[in-house]
Formats: sequence, structure tokens, C-alpha cells
Amino acid sequence: MKRELRSEERNVASITDIAIGLLPMLLLIGAWWIFMNRIRAPGGYQAQCLDYMRRQTEALERIAAAAENKRP
Repeated sequence: MKRELRSEERNVASITDIAIGLLPMLLLIGAWWIFMNRIRAPGGYQAQCLDYMRRQTEALERIAAAAENKRP
């Protein structure tokens, strides 16, 4: 025996289906937003990499200057 759904029950079911369908996308957007904020933070990964590259460049410049001074 099949039961007919009233229009209100059909709307609730479809709204629930839409909410369940959008949930993975919303979670993905939230994870992306958190990741991007961590990278852009003042003490974040990007700032650490730039500081490391600056220190490495300074060290290489000192090595190059020392090598030029040692040449006879």
C-alpha cells in the first residue's frame, strides 16, 4: 500500500536533500578558507618561507664576497 505524500512533506524532503547535497561543498569551502587564512597570517607559512629565503640569500652573498676576496 503506497502512501501519498502531502505537498508539505515533499518540500521538506527536497529541502533536506538539497541541504545534504550542499554540505560537502560547504565543508570544502570552509577548509579552503581556513587554509588560506593560515597561509596569509603574519607568522604563517608564506612569511616563514620568505624569511628563510632572505636569510639564505644573505648567506650566499657573504659566501660569494668571501670567495671573491680569496682569489689571487
